[in-house]
Amino acid sequence: LATSWQEIMHTDEAQPSKRKLSYFSFIWTTFLLTSAGAYGFEYAVSAVGVGYSLLLVTLFAVFYAFPIALISSELSGLMPSRHGQIIWAYRAFYKINHGFGDFIGYLNAANVVIFWILNTAAHPIVLTQYLTTMTGPLSTTVMYLIKFAVILSGIIVNSFEFSVIAHITSILCVVMMLPFCVAFFWTLPRINPTTQWPPCGLDWPLAITTCVWEYAGFESLGSIVQEIGFPTKRLYSAFLFAILADLTTLLIPILSAATLANDRCFDWFDGFFAVGYGHLTKSLEYSVTVGAVVINWCIYVTALGVVSRMLWATAQPYFEIKTDGAMVLSQANLASPRDQYGRTRIAINILPKRFIGELYHHTGRPIYATVAISVFVALANISMDFGEMVEFNLFTYFVFFCIELCAYLILKHTEPDTPRIFEIPGGTLGGWATVILLLLSYGTCFWVMAFEKPVLLAIAVAMNGMFTFYYIGGKFCCHRMYQHDIFEDMEDFETYVEAKHDSTQRSEIVEYEYEPLI
Repeated sequence: LATSWQEIMHTDEAQPSKRKLSYFSFIWTTFLLTSAGAYGFEYAVSAVGVGYSLLLVTLFAVFYAFPIALISSELSGLMPSRHGQIIWAYRAFYKINHGFGDFIGYLNAANVVIFWILNTAAHPIVLTQYLTTMTGPLSTTVMYLIKFAVILSGIIVNSFEFSVIAHITSILCVVMMLPFCVAFFWTLPRINPTTQWPPCGLDWPLAITTCVWEYAGFESLGSIVQEIGFPTKRLYSAFLFAILADLTTLLIPILSAATLANDRCFDWFDGFFAVGYGHLTKSLEYSVTVGAVVINWCIYVTALGVVSRMLWATAQPYFEIKTDGAMVLSQANLASPRDQYGRTRIAINILPKRFIGELYHHTGRPIYATVAISVFVALANISMDFGEMVEFNLFTYFVFFCIELCAYLILKHTEPDTPRIFEIPGGTLGGWATVILLLLSYGTCFWVMAFEKPVLLAIAVAMNGMFTFYYIGGKFCCHRMYQHDIFEDMEDFETYVEAKHDSTQRSEIVEYEYEPLI
């Protein structure tokens, strides 16, 4: 009976990988998923000018990136699972009310996945725009074929272990930053703020959303925390170094390129860093162009690996929490069914587990989810441009941003004694101060966007209305998220029910209460 029980309770959580992410690789993976340099930031400079762009970059680093990294570190250390930020809201709101927690967790997950699909889809656009600075104008067909090649390569590379991807991309990332450093010291004597940092048309929505696009991503790292090969208590210091790298690699290119812009804001088109440095030497122009192509490819491949894990998580039947609040990361080594006693199972079941929720048996990677995300990215590249993606994404981000801040506060108060590998200094007071700072800073950005882009706000509201309709339909029409969904098939469930009511076997199994997990 113990053997069959283990088969019934087996999860698709892959066994720990033999190759783990080093501290250095994790820092640069974080850097890639957040800023990864100034490529694409020309949109912000053309919108508000050099001076305001430098101010926004610094303010976002201090009042957004720093506090969100603190909260992401604590939540990732509390729940170090491949599910990542998908389960943060599920766990927190489940404690308030099972049904309400299920809905809020679902809404959070839906907006997270949409945000990351669009965020990832923006990088093939930036890559092709930089490529045209060296090749000249290309036809629409050729541009899309290049984007398709990038998308296809992402599927191939993500069939390998994530640690291999991280090692390759981190090395490339460091090498491709060197041309910016050379250009900065070359132009350092020419920097003149009074003539080179004038304001432009003051298109604040585009400037703000571009900054959000650059810095967003710390929460997503929860999906790969289980694959790190260093003590999790060092997680926040890795985030801190990544923020410093983000800030440095944004400020240096803007400062140096401003000396080459002839004091005109319309010079800041996508690809200007390469063209501008061409006034210094052609080798710098080609270096920056090649760097933009390579780094945006690295960002795309890395982001695809992370968002595919998120989609995989939405198709899992449930996740488990031990009595002490620790996560159950694998069922493979359980000695007996008695080891299951006292654990809490919280259902997810947003998408069918077939294919999307499965791991490729040769590599343990969510390859089917990777293919599904790639299809959506390809469609987004057909129908949307860069500005539309990043501006709309601010509204999807705001939904799960608020939900996850509330989830953090709920867990802070309802699970004060649960082991945390990292905790924000100051305890509950420090946590509240961090949340308030984030709400004030990002809330201001949201209201600016809501006022300037009401149509995008209406589309985001309508999209969440569709999500709600899907949830209600899935719950009441398809009987989604009931206890028997935890078992691999209905035959196993019926065997369990029969055994539960058989007094001769009752002492051999765990007494679970049969009730809907909704």
